Amino acid sequence: MPAFQLKDGFGLDVSITPAAGALSKYFKSVPDMTLSKIDLAQFGNRDLSDPAIRSATGDLSFSQPIDIGTSGVELKVAADVGGTLSIFVPDKDGAPLFQPDLFGDEIGVRKNERYISMSLLAKITTDVSVSPGDLTFGFSGTSSVSLRYYQLFSQDHKKLMDAVEETIAHFAIPADLDDIDLMPVGSLATTEGTGNLKFSGAVNLLAATNPLASASLSVFGALKVTGGAAITVGAAFDFSGDYQVRIHKSALKKFRLGFYRKLGSQFSISANAQVSIAAKLGDSDLFVDLIRAISSDPEEDLKALHSAGLSNDQIRDIQKAVKNAVDRSLAVGVSVELSSAHAKEAMFLYEVDLNAIQPDGRALLHEALEGNLSGIVAADEKLPRGISLLKTLVSKTKTLQHALKVNLLGIYNFSRVSSLIAQGSVGWDGTTGELAITDDITASRIGISTSNLETDPKKLRHVLAQRFLITAAYSAAANILDAGPRLSAAHSYFDLKSDASGADMRNDVVLAAALGLSSEPDALERIPQHVNHFGPATVYAEAGYDNEAFYSVFLDHGQLRDSSEYTSAARRAITFIVRAGDPDEARLLMATDDRLFADLCRIGNPSSAEFRNVLLDRGIPAAVVPLVGVDYLNVCFLRDALCSAGQALLAIRQFLEKNPHTDPGNHKFKELAAALSKHMAQVAQQATEDFGGPWGFTAMALLRRSAKQKWLLVNAHVAGALETPGRAAVAAPV
Repeated sequence: MPAFQLKDGFGLDVSITPAAGALSKYFKSVPDMTLSKIDLAQFGNRDLSDPAIRSATGDLSFSQPIDIGTSGVELKVAADVGGTLSIFVPDKDGAPLFQPDLFGDEIGVRKNERYISMSLLAKITTDVSVSPGDLTFGFSGTSSVSLRYYQLFSQDHKKLMDAVEETIAHFAIPADLDDIDLMPVGSLATTEGTGNLKFSGAVNLLAATNPLASASLSVFGALKVTGGAAITVGAAFDFSGDYQVRIHKSALKKFRLGFYRKLGSQFSISANAQVSIAAKLGDSDLFVDLIRAISSDPEEDLKALHSAGLSNDQIRDIQKAVKNAVDRSLAVGVSVELSSAHAKEAMFLYEVDLNAIQPDGRALLHEALEGNLSGIVAADEKLPRGISLLKTLVSKTKTLQHALKVNLLGIYNFSRVSSLIAQGSVGWDGTTGELAITDDITASRIGISTSNLETDPKKLRHVLAQRFLITAAYSAAANILDAGPRLSAAHSYFDLKSDASGADMRNDVVLAAALGLSSEPDALERIPQHVNHFGPATVYAEAGYDNEAFYSVFLDHGQLRDSSEYTSAARRAITFIVRAGDPDEARLLMATDDRLFADLCRIGNPSSAEFRNVLLDRGIPAAVVPLVGVDYLNVCFLRDALCSAGQALLAIRQFLEKNPHTDPGNHKFKELAAALSKHMAQVAQQATEDFGGPWGFTAMALLRRSAKQKWLLVNAHVAGALETPGRAAVAAPV
C-alpha cells in the first residue's frame, strides 16, 4: 500500500508508510490525515522524556471516508473528525491509562513509559453479513464501533514524531491471531460497540426451598423436605449491551483476551438451559435433579412420582415450568454477577500463548473474536493447550448469588414433595424465576397460565405473603411443641422496572437498611445524584426465618410482645416508601405524629366523615386522605394479625406448661390447635394487598426478628449484594 500524508495546522507534513498491520490488510485505501489540537511541528522532534511533552488528544480528519473490511466493506469511517490521536504521559508511577475507565481492569503505566494511541469511529455497513473472519466482533448493524490501538514506548531514545508515525503505521484491528502476533509487546487493541455476545457453560444454581403452610394446618406434620442444594445446569446465554473486546500483548508470543461490559450502561441477559422436555422422567433431567436437591428422601419421592399415574402431558408441563423457572433464575443470577462488587473486572479473560496454541484452540479463539464465546466458555478450565482461563462469568465451580426459589405452597398438608406435585400444579414467575409447586386451590388463585404455566406475579406475591403469616404461626407452634418440622421459610420482595426513577431507586436501596444490612444514609449515598432515569432495575430482598425466629415474632420469653412493637414497625415502614418532597408526602403525618394516630385509632373507621375531617384539619390534601386511610388499615391489620396469633400461641404454650405430657389426641389441645388454624385462615383472608408489597415486607423486616437477610440490586448505575450470615459485598455506583 502506498504512503499517505499526515498534516496538522502548524506546518507539519510527513509521509507515513503502512506497516504489515490493519492499514495494509483491512483498509481499502488510506487517505491523507489531518491532525488538530496537537502541535507536532513544534514538539515532534523532542524526546518523549522532554517535560514539555504532556498528555494531549487531537482530532483526526481524512481527505475521504475510509472503507474497512476483509473481502467486502464492513466498516466505514467518516472523513470529518473520524478519529483521534492521543499522547499519554503518566503524572505518577502506575497512573491509569484509561481516563475515564469505562470498562474496568485499568492498565497502570510506569513513570518512564509513554503510550501513543490512535482511534477510529466506524459505522457497520448495513449490507454486512456475519461470516467467518469479519470485523464486526458481534456488534449489531446499527452500532458505531470504536477501534483503538495503543502502542507502548519507553521515554528514552525515542522522539515524539517517530512514536506517532510508528503508532499510526502499526494500527491494529485484532480480528485474527495473525493480527495479534504482529502487535508489539505492551501494545493494546480494543474494539467497542453495542451488540450480542453468546456464551455457553455450566454453573451451580442453588435450589432454595420455601415451605409454606396453607390455611388448613396439621400441627404435627413431618416434612420430607430439605432447605435446598445446588444443582449444576448447563445453559446457553446471550449478553446484549455495550461491551469491549480487548487485546493486551503481554510478551512477544503471549497476549490477554478480555471481554468487558461498559460500566454504567444498560444490558440484558437471557438464558436457555440445555435440557430436553420429555414425556417421562429420566435419570438425568433437570426436574429429577431438582427433586434430589429439595427432597430429604428423593429416591422415595421419585418412585412415588413414577407410580403416581401422571400423564405424558402433565410430565411435559412440569418439566416445562421447571425449565422456564431455571432459565429466568439463571438470567437474573448472571445479571447479579455482572452488577456485583466485581463489575469492574472482565466478564471473560484468557491468556494465550501463540507458541503453544493448537488448531482446536485457534478455532475457539476465532469464534470468540467474532462474538461467539460458547466454545471457549463451555470448555471452562479444560481449555486446549495454549489457552489459560483467568476470569469467567460462568463456571462449574461458581454458585450464583441469586437462587432458584422453590415455593412449596401447602406442603405442610402433603408432607412429601411428590404428593404435592401429583395432586397439585407447578408454575413459575416470569419476573423472579421462582417456582411455585402448589395445591390446586392455590393454583387457581395465582393464575397459572395454561399456555406457558407462568403465574400472575402480583397474585403470587399476595398469596406468598398470606402463606408466610400462616407459616409463621405454624412454625412458632412447632417451636413451642418441640415437635414438627424444623425448617426455614422466607418472606421476600421482588420488583422489576423497565425505567426506574430516582424515587424507585431510593425505595430499592433503603430495603437494605430495613433489613439491617446497611444504614439508611449509607444506602442513599450510593445513588448518583446526576441521574434521573436509571433504566432497568431489579431488586430482590429476602428475610429468612427458622422456628426460633418465627417464635420471637409473637412471644418473648413466654410473654406476648407488646402491640406497640407491631404498630411502630408498620408506621415506620411508611417512612421507607414515602419521603418528604414526594407528591403524597402528607402520608408521613400519620406515620410520625403519635397524637394524630391516636385520634385515628379512636375514630377507627377510615370511611367516616370524622376520620376524613380530622385529616383535612391537619392539612392533609383531600386527594391524599384515601391513601392515609389505606395506610391506617394496613397498620391495624398487621398489629391485630400478629397480636391475635400471639394470643392463640400463648394459649397453647400455657396449656402445655400445665399439662407437659399431653397426648396429641387430647380434646382440649386439639381445640386450641384448631383455634390457631381457624384464626390464621381468617388472617390470610384479611391480608391487605400492600402486605404483599414493599410496605408489608419492610414492616416485617423492621421488627428485626428474621434469622438471616439478603438484598440484591441490579442496575446500570448502582448495584449491590448484601447478605448475612457470611459473605457481604456491595458495589459502589457504576
